[in-house]
Amino acid sequence: MSDIRAGVLLSLQRSLLGMISENIRAITCEWGADIITIIFVFDGDYSPSDEEDCEVIVTEVAADFPEHTVETQLVSLKAPLSLADEILTAWVYVRREMH
Repeated sequence: MSDIRAGVLLSLQRSLLGMISENIRAITCEWGADIITIIFVFDGDYSPSDEEDCEVIVTEVAADFPEHTVETQLVSLKAPLSLADEILTAWVYVRREMH
């Protein structure tokens, strides 16, 4: 399905409105025939509130793609450690970091 890329990215963009906390360093995703994967990268430890926010975001994406399983992963990676090992198919969000 060629439109899946645009659909996933637009769904995530909408789902992220007002949901990016100062603790989120980056969000990346990938998609396939049956699975959408989203990784949230946090600057250090993430809180239960952060986990709940991610669940809300994932639920909204899942509602847009009922034929897919949406998997998520929360990663703790303190800045200035590199994000390079976390990237999937596309970055959805990467915060500006000055080193």
